[in-house]
Amino acid sequence: MWLTLDDNKFFYAYSLKQDWQWHLSEDHYLESGFDAKYLDAEYDYRMEAWYRLNYDGEDYRYRKTRLTASGNVFGAYVSDRWRLSDAWFAELGLRWDQQDYYGFTKRQWSPRVALLYQFAEGHRVSLSAGDYYQPEDILGLQVADGATKFHGVEKARHMILSYQGELSPGFQWRAEAYLKKLSDLRPWYENAFDIYAFLPEGQADRYQVAPQSAKVKGVELSLRHSISPQWQWQASYSWSNAQDNINGHWYPRSWDQRHSVKLASNYEFDNGWQLSGLLYFHSGWPITGESGSLVKTAGGQLEVQRSLNERNQLKLGNYKRVDVRIHKIYPLSNSELTVFFEVSNLLNFDNECCIERTSYNVNDQGQLLKKEERGHWLPVIPSFGVKWEF
Repeated sequence: MWLTLDDNKFFYAYSLKQDWQWHLSEDHYLESGFDAKYLDAEYDYRMEAWYRLNYDGEDYRYRKTRLTASGNVFGAYVSDRWRLSDAWFAELGLRWDQQDYYGFTKRQWSPRVALLYQFAEGHRVSLSAGDYYQPEDILGLQVADGATKFHGVEKARHMILSYQGELSPGFQWRAEAYLKKLSDLRPWYENAFDIYAFLPEGQADRYQVAPQSAKVKGVELSLRHSISPQWQWQASYSWSNAQDNINGHWYPRSWDQRHSVKLASNYEFDNGWQLSGLLYFHSGWPITGESGSLVKTAGGQLEVQRSLNERNQLKLGNYKRVDVRIHKIYPLSNSELTVFFEVSNLLNFDNECCIERTSYNVNDQGQLLKKEERGHWLPVIPSFGVKWEF
């Protein structure tokens, strides 16, 4: 593989921000503010790529882009919170945003509402909903993939229901369910075999993802316990589903993971050293991959024709990792020094990361057999460091 990349970006930002708070009464709180930014960015990009051919597509790519973008971003908000009774609390909010740079001017109004009920025992339940908008960052233009203009502003509608309680002093639990509906999505680019490839925009398996909408839903249960002032632990389990709607068909997002479990603990010794551990698991991520078919050439020979699968049709193996870390903080005058030693992937799990190679053979019966070689994340990694913060 041969790649050449020149990537120069220059960015300037000037901003003004102000927030106000008014305590109108003991039970009524009002907050508002605004922010204004002037942004100026310059892109100077060049790429040349030659790579192995993973499927029947182009095997050489050259791209050169030079452009500047500048403009203004404005925002203002107001939030009104009040206590309705000893148990009920409510909040209403409204935000206005405007983006005006390099070819488009967009404005958005974002209403938000939240309601909370506080039980006498310290338990509470809350319900919140609202609209959130995310413009494309002026430095986020995907020039490496050939983009030369900014897309619209993405919209996300959030709905969250949560319940939080205490099993005993120092032992809290929380359950949450959420639904996010996404629209006006801007296209992005991914790789069919390895979404974390080095210089992914230079690979032959690069393709565009352009959904009309998306949805993310899930539930999460978490526990947090302080056994003593020196020893704490926390655990969580989540079920989630993230899908993109492309031309009426729903496909899993590349980070979609049905189940995930996290367990973490930290203990502080009398001499100031702290020992912490993390156990993490999640279901395998989806990946696109390729397929092959036998075709007959003009000369009557059989050859394999490669093509990408439907988006995220395959799955990587489940991900498992155990990390440990020991560190100590030494306070200094006006600063502090942290000494640490840590081991990532202590048990050396073989976690799949990608599809490194796909090969085909024809058996004696004339059937096409496919063989995938999967790559893996890094093995056990010990590290030692010193950090000085001042």
